[in-house]
Amino acid sequence: MLAREEVAAADVILAEVRNVRHSHCRLCGSENPNGLQLKFRMSADGDVIADFACEPDFMGHPDMVHGGVIAAMIDSAMCNCLFVRRITGVTAEFTIRYHVPLQLHQPAVVHARVDKEGKKIFQLSGNVEQAGVTIASARAKFMILADPKIDSEHKHAHQSA
Repeated sequence: MLAREEVAAADVILAEVRNVRHSHCRLCGSENPNGLQLKFRMSADGDVIADFACEPDFMGHPDMVHGGVIAAMIDSAMCNCLFVRRITGVTAEFTIRYHVPLQLHQPAVVHARVDKEGKKIFQLSGNVEQAGVTIASARAKFMILADPKIDSEHKHAHQSA
C-alpha cells in the first residue's frame, strides 16, 4: 500500500502529463475534444486507474464498447504507469484477452500496473472492469524512450530527495 503522500505526488505527475505533456493524446489528453479524456490517478495499491463512462460514441456492436477502444484504454493506462515514474515508453508488444462484452451506458474502470522493470523494457499488465466483473485483461512490454525533459526532472528529483 502506498502512503497518502505518495498517491498525491503521483496524481500531480499524472495531471501534468494529461494537461501539459500529453494534452492532445486521443486517450488521456485534456485538450483533445474528440478523445476519451481519461483522467488517470494513482490508487493506494499502486495501480494507475481511470473511470470510463461507456458512451454510445464508442460503440462497436450494438450496446457494446468497441474492442479496439478497450485495448487502447488499457494501453494508455500502462503508458501512464510509466509517466508516474517520469519515464516515456511506447508499446513493443501487447496481448489482450476479452472475457465478456463491455456494455454501453454503465461506468467502467481501467487499471494498469508495472509488473517488472528493466533498463530498456518494462512489463505491465492491466484490465477493464465493469460492475466488479473483469471485461478484458492484457499484458504488454514497453520500450523505454529517452526523453531529455523527463529524464532531467527524474534525475533532479532523485538528487534532491
